[in-house]
Amino acid sequence: MPRTWSKEQREAQSRRMKAPQVTIGPTEEQLIIAQHQGKIDVSQEDIFELASKREAGQEDSGSITHQRPGTVRLYKPTARGYSPRNVPVTNLPSLLANGWKSKCPDCGGDCGPDPNACPGREKMGFRVCPVPSCGKKIHDFQAEEAVEVDVDPNLIKDGAYIESTPATRTKAAMDIHILARHPQEARAAGLIDVRAPVVAGV
Repeated sequence: MPRTWSKEQREAQSRRMKAPQVTIGPTEEQLIIAQHQGKIDVSQEDIFELASKREAGQEDSGSITHQRPGTVRLYKPTARGYSPRNVPVTNLPSLLANGWKSKCPDCGGDCGPDPNACPGREKMGFRVCPVPSCGKKIHDFQAEEAVEVDVDPNLIKDGAYIESTPATRTKAAMDIHILARHPQEARAAGLIDVRAPVVAGV
């Protein structure tokens, strides 16, 4: 027996037929994962140079091929904005799920690892390592806002410590870098490692 439709049912069916079909496409995260899935970095090393055994006139040759997951640049959320990191493609799903981004949210682009390279962030002061073969940059990452301290009559304020500034903060960080990475230059500059144990009589 054919089905009998009421006027309301026919109108509802007509609205359903006229409604636009919505197609849900892949999310941005899914597109990024699909784009880089299976990416592999391949490198080769000469086994003789690797073992430091190559001699003049030696005709033997050979190489070792290394394969590892490819890398892609993501932007990690930090207290100072988003910082670029090169990460293995195998980590993409978990990192994107934890708030990492494929583009810098501060500027919307693909800015580099230098904090001052991002046009969307406030520029900060920095120092450059004075050792010519190094050139490492030390940026002043500390926030400028002063921390409020409760008024307490027992608080000692005698000026024993100078006020922290970008110059003093980067100087202290650069001293630590030179002591750790360039011990000869540190001695020539008269830098003293306060963390080193003091030996009596020396």
